[in-house]
Amino acid sequence: MKKFIALFLSLLMVLTLVSCSKSEEKPVSDFEWTRQGYFTDEDGDIVSITWMDDENMMEEDKGWYVGIMAGDLTTGSKLDLAGETLHGNLIPSYEEGELIATVSEEGENGIVLEIEGGNTYHLTPMEMPEAKIFINIKTEGCGFFDYAKESEGLVFDEDYPATSAVVNLAEAETYILEARPEEGNKFVKWTKNGEDLSTESIITETFDADAEYVAVFEPAE
Repeated sequence: MKKFIALFLSLLMVLTLVSCSKSEEKPVSDFEWTRQGYFTDEDGDIVSITWMDDENMMEEDKGWYVGIMAGDLTTGSKLDLAGETLHGNLIPSYEEGELIATVSEEGENGIVLEIEGGNTYHLTPMEMPEAKIFINIKTEGCGFFDYAKESEGLVFDEDYPATSAVVNLAEAETYILEARPEEGNKFVKWTKNGEDLSTESIITETFDADAEYVAVFEPAE
């Protein structure tokens, strides 16, 4: 499950770079892409497709973010519409390297992800457990966070920390959250539903009702 969460986080980490730096404008297609969510195949490979338009993002960075977890490959980034496909580099701009991918529709609800010079994945929608509790975790300012179930223990993911995440639960569970500032910034506090919660960077919370947690950062003096 932690690896599955890491796939989602690898996509969402881009938000920090969007809010703290400038990106080049990308071309936009008139084609309307509609397939999103999690997709899988018989080998257990997972691809996620998520529309992202966070209010802190620059307009040109809003769009479709695609992530893949297949074997030892876990990465994700924004892909642009190209004709009737999503196309681009799956390696995010803050990392070196190139992994050119094209995603197209297949059948009534499936997708095909083709890696240039590599594998082709045929995937269908992944069944997810029915969620009753929705937890939104975000950042304000330049910083990251990571989270895990208390029963599993939290080991901060240095490679793929998050700036935004959603935890959907079928029943109440206790989680650990840890916030870390980006270089040149400092952690200020956690808030819950707009109210101050804690000035400790590591907190333990029982998620038993819909809530929004925000890790607040500001420039260091």
